[in-house]
Amino acid sequence: MKDTTLFFPDISGFTRFVKDSSPEHSAHITHELINVILEANQFDLRVAEIEGDAVFFFKEGIMSLEDIREQSRLMFLAFHNHIKKYESRRICNCGACVGAIDLKLKFIVHQGPTVIQEFAGGISKPHGKDVVVAHRLLKNKIGLDEYILFSDDFLGDEMLTNEMCSGALNDDQLGQLGFQYELISDWHADVKDEFIDMVGPNESERVLERFIKINADIDVVFKFILNLNLREAWNKSAYKIEFNKNEINRIGTEHNCIVDGESLKFETVSKESDGFDYIYGEKLIEGAPFEDFATYFMLKRGENGVTILKSEVYLKPKNFFQRMMLSFIKAKIIKGIKDALDNLKKISEQKNISSAA
Repeated sequence: MKDTTLFFPDISGFTRFVKDSSPEHSAHITHELINVILEANQFDLRVAEIEGDAVFFFKEGIMSLEDIREQSRLMFLAFHNHIKKYESRRICNCGACVGAIDLKLKFIVHQGPTVIQEFAGGISKPHGKDVVVAHRLLKNKIGLDEYILFSDDFLGDEMLTNEMCSGALNDDQLGQLGFQYELISDWHADVKDEFIDMVGPNESERVLERFIKINADIDVVFKFILNLNLREAWNKSAYKIEFNKNEINRIGTEHNCIVDGESLKFETVSKESDGFDYIYGEKLIEGAPFEDFATYFMLKRGENGVTILKSEVYLKPKNFFQRMMLSFIKAKIIKGIKDALDNLKKISEQKNISSAA
């Protein structure tokens, strides 16, 4: 048996978030946030298990109160810096993407003697009564969303400040479980308030402006545009789309598009809404045959469930040869966009998202 520190970062509001959100994006967001917590591990904590909305960390030996507070603060800041991206970079307006900013983080800390079990695949887990105690403390009745809970067993004779609040759980099998907790909401003052400029068209020439009406709900049409996994279903010029399938597409997201055997890297951008309900843009950032190239899709709700879509393409030639060939280049781009929009209209009106995914 070895004295072991048991440490749980636990996402508050997770049950409501999952219940009220689309499964696809809530799963992506949860994946991102758990990864953020894992990457903020600066004290060599070992992962025993990922438990839905919590990570079960442990470390042999007893960590100091100071180290636990610092580790908690690092995870808290990383978590909320990432949450800010759903506010500043969000393009999708689904329940998950909108509701993510309401998620909070709390921490449970306990210690006690455990047996460290080693399993195939390099998996290690502590075992013993105190593992059960730590999990029971997750179900406390504090009723707040942001705090660090320290069990009495962890604190021992540690000197406490007046900012600590006391509490206890009574369990039929484990007895009385005493704890103290401190509020951490003031850490929000150190969260970066990220501001993202809307990119918008620059001095590039607008080579295409096209309106179409699609007899489909605006959210269906926008899902086909936003979800890179569905791109090849309507943009036939894209031979292959390479992107991070565990990340939600938002401002700053990058993906590679294989066109005519060439890999082109795009970044998701946006611009001022101009009265449209959804704005989605992509700017070419690598492998660019032009000095500037960007495409925008702007969607507006029409009458009787119709979606009005406006497409714009901006281009700036790189050299004299391209300027001489600009008419030919424009014609090729216009044809490619026209074909893609026709396919988008057809597949959206069929509402064939499931078969295209």
